[in-house]
Amino acid sequence: MLHRLLPAWRGKRAVLAGGGDETSRAMHALLEKIGARPSCVPISGGSEAVCRALQSGRGTLLIVPCLNALASLPPGERLAPLRMLLGEAREAGTPLVILMADVGDEHSQRLHPLIRYADDTARGRLGDAVSVQCIQYEALSAQRACIGALACGARYLMGDRAHVGVFSLGQDSAFHRAES
Repeated sequence: MLHRLLPAWRGKRAVLAGGGDETSRAMHALLEKIGARPSCVPISGGSEAVCRALQSGRGTLLIVPCLNALASLPPGERLAPLRMLLGEAREAGTPLVILMADVGDEHSQRLHPLIRYADDTARGRLGDAVSVQCIQYEALSAQRACIGALACGARYLMGDRAHVGVFSLGQDSAFHRAES
């Protein structure tokens, strides 16, 4: 499966926003394995750190492997980091933002406003559109979820520019567009 991702991801710069969770580690390892050039930035570092990371190279992609970390924040603080990430991606001209959300997590109900915001951003309902893929998954290992997200991202990177919005990843790591 990974060999199919090589043409789309080889040489791409990807900034992973988040912490040292299992999904972030799996994504970093997979990106390296398929020839991408990943780097990491903590979301808590603020907009300046994210801006610098996204400006590190032309066409740098942004991946948030654990949107659930934002869902675990207190209610008044959940949306601000996502707004900041998507705003910085818009300003930097980031070609693609991938957000990953484990909807089987204990915080899954708290994810819905974040996923809706990401979808609205992808559709241009909140200003200039940002190419966002929000990948929802449940009961998958971190590695399988990351492979599915990278496959979804590869479709966009290979030229399907309409392949944005919210997607659900099945047990077989195949994705389909989620209902909005």
